[in-house]
Amino acid sequence: VFVSADASYAASDVDRINSDSDALNLSARAGYDFCSKFKASVLATYLKSDAGAPNDRFTDDPNDRYQTENWLVGLTLEADPAPWWNAKLVLSHAREHGTFLQPPPNPPFFFGDYTSETIAYRDQADFQNIFTPADGHKILVGGTFEDASADYTDNYSAFDRSVDTRSAYAQYEFSPHTRVTLTAGGRVDDSDAFGTHGTVTAQVLLTQE
Repeated sequence: VFVSADASYAASDVDRINSDSDALNLSARAGYDFCSKFKASVLATYLKSDAGAPNDRFTDDPNDRYQTENWLVGLTLEADPAPWWNAKLVLSHAREHGTFLQPPPNPPFFFGDYTSETIAYRDQADFQNIFTPADGHKILVGGTFEDASADYTDNYSAFDRSVDTRSAYAQYEFSPHTRVTLTAGGRVDDSDAFGTHGTVTAQVLLTQE
């Protein structure tokens, strides 16, 4: 069993009006090895920030603010079904909340009160397999599914959007020598918003002692 946690806080300010900012970061991780061939871990992160928006270089807005509040939780399951096979499943759920506050006065044109807000959710599952059938050979095969949605509102409009993305990828790595590694791989992404597209990569890595 292992447990770890960390936290940080940062704040800054300059002479210009409404230029202060602060941010709080929290994270925690816990894991458990059920046996030599199976383990699980949980990750949680949290971010909250608040920053002044003094406007452009010519005007000083006294009270505009950018505010964010994001969090993520994730579960990782990892197993070694065979000496030559490592399998890993990562599940995550995230929320991002962003707000822009623009109360009056709003120089130089003195617009009235304005507020915009975006709330986004992202659910992701990634399944990855690494096969090492022989010394110097490594094969990576996996797939990812992501469901992302966002709701936006302001004083004048509101809309929402949801996009699903499915991905599959594979990579082969061959090391004929300790200082030579050959890699070739490909990935295909299918998105509701951007359609289907693929990429292919190949590289040669040479290292010196």
